[in-house]
Amino acid sequence: MTTATTEKKARFNAQKILTEGIQWSGEQKDIFEAITTSDRHIMIGAVAGSGKTTSIIGVVAKIKEWEKGLGTKIKVGVRTFNSHIADELNTKLPSDIKATTAHALGLSVMIGYYTTPFKINEHKYKNIVKSVIGSATDSVIAYVLAVVNMMQLTLTERNQDAMDGMIDHFDLKCDEDVSQLPLFDWVEQILTKGIEEAENLNLDFADCLWLPNILPVKVPQKHILIIDEFQDTNAAMLGLYVKAVADGGRLIVFGDERQAIMGFGGSDTEAWGRFKARFDPLELPLTTCYRCPTSHLDLARVIVPSIRPRTNAPEGVYEIVSPDDLAAKLRPRDLVISRYTAPLVRLAMDLVQANKQVKIRGIEIGENLSGIVKGSKTDFNDFEKGLEAYKERRLEKLNGDNAEIFKDKIDAILHFWRTYKDDVVDIQSFLSRLNLTFANTFDTDSIILSTVHKAKGSEAKNVYILECNKLPCLGAKGWQNEQEINLQYVALTRAKEGLYLVPESSEYVSKVFGGMKLGTPVVLPADFDPDYVVPEIVEESNLAIVNGVVGRLIKRDDELWFYGEFGKVVDCDRFEVEYLTDTDSVPLLSDVVSAVFVEESKYKPMRKFGGKLDWSEFMSEVYGWESIQ
Repeated sequence: MTTATTEKKARFNAQKILTEGIQWSGEQKDIFEAITTSDRHIMIGAVAGSGKTTSIIGVVAKIKEWEKGLGTKIKVGVRTFNSHIADELNTKLPSDIKATTAHALGLSVMIGYYTTPFKINEHKYKNIVKSVIGSATDSVIAYVLAVVNMMQLTLTERNQDAMDGMIDHFDLKCDEDVSQLPLFDWVEQILTKGIEEAENLNLDFADCLWLPNILPVKVPQKHILIIDEFQDTNAAMLGLYVKAVADGGRLIVFGDERQAIMGFGGSDTEAWGRFKARFDPLELPLTTCYRCPTSHLDLARVIVPSIRPRTNAPEGVYEIVSPDDLAAKLRPRDLVISRYTAPLVRLAMDLVQANKQVKIRGIEIGENLSGIVKGSKTDFNDFEKGLEAYKERRLEKLNGDNAEIFKDKIDAILHFWRTYKDDVVDIQSFLSRLNLTFANTFDTDSIILSTVHKAKGSEAKNVYILECNKLPCLGAKGWQNEQEINLQYVALTRAKEGLYLVPESSEYVSKVFGGMKLGTPVVLPADFDPDYVVPEIVEESNLAIVNGVVGRLIKRDDELWFYGEFGKVVDCDRFEVEYLTDTDSVPLLSDVVSAVFVEESKYKPMRKFGGKLDWSEFMSEVYGWESIQ
């Protein structure tokens, strides 16, 4: 046993963790108790900033204490969504428990299966695609690659109908007409060849998740498997996790359905609900946010009503900032987040010219922009005109979100070009300068810029939401709209002290929330009991845009609650709700046909509306509340 291992084990004192130092909340204690008193899987719904990492340490400490009392070894595994969180946990976990990502688990499983170490080949499937389809444009190659990758991550059945359904769900598109191409035949050949080449130790990262689900691999099993950020799990990950649990073992999953934002990358947008249906877990909440001030949570509560502040949480700072004042206001370690990349690049260039150190989070974003430049084959001496022409050609074949995303990327590239064109001599030197702006680690002197997707899991003293009026960005498929609203929630819950909304132009500064589409803050009453237990949600509508803002109808126990435009909570003791259509998921507010509200003191209908509810009329006539619009 090494000295380092001895020291690490000595530092992990389960009893001390559970009884000293950390003041565990009642909700956390309920989770710890369930470890030993229940034999069910456990599902922990944790709001933003609720201390999931700390709670995972507490769960491990409880298991270790239980193990000591039983006198029997309990094998425990911890799986995280990214390596950063895994590394953080491994500094705190006992030496016999190692946190890893799903990819790392899959990689170790495949090394064991082939009994020989190998290196990941990131270009494997690109090479296979080229060998199968022959001569093709870069866009067709990229499209086929995307379809193959999604087939793997979603464990889509290998038949034409299943593939077509998957493509439609994720809205995969090519900027060329592929309707006459033998796409399914190509995909079949590529996946078959992918398995064959794996036998020769040629694997990529997707293989590490996909192959353990289709090959007779042996996955090291645990009695208890703890999974973080479960809401962003894809089908291949879940399949691997299930194989990693011994017969009679248990899954303990942490997550937040309202922080599910990775659907575009193959994550199962219904992962949370599917887990409940499949495993019938014991559901426990973590509703206290230990990060954000009360004024920030008042905004977040429009989207997640159960989120509540820590005891004695400060009010914090919440302001609308003119985009003209932003560059001068920013200081080192401030975090600026945006739905899109181009606004971050524009700001980064302004900060560079103001001699401020700045980095944009995500090396792969720079690599993606570089790939677009290379694919455009634009001449250095006519760069701007050539790139604009390339954009127009591509946009003729793109639509919807794909078009907006592509325009965003071209816009970002052009801003880089206009800043650096006088300091570079060729395309390669330009791309080198471009990529230097992106990073995954940061020094203490840098202002950090990030997309909201990349900012998930991050926090900062001061957070600026750039072009806040574009949140949420709605208009796509239903599940995509849901994730857009989730992005809004993630953005609102990153700051520890100051939250600043920065609209895209000064004309929005005078508007409510700088033009961001959100209901009036849901402010907790002064006599709010911090130990109040939120009733279990029996039925909940999807978030929807009602009268231009986010709102929703919630049924808890025998109460109807409505959160939204009016900044109030409708809380009636008795009600009936009828819906317009039967849906597989919870209904939208627009699906409500009628509602009967019963006044608490009289127990008789106050008002009933036939047809679709006009919430503005209802609130105004019945409750006398006025719209903020």
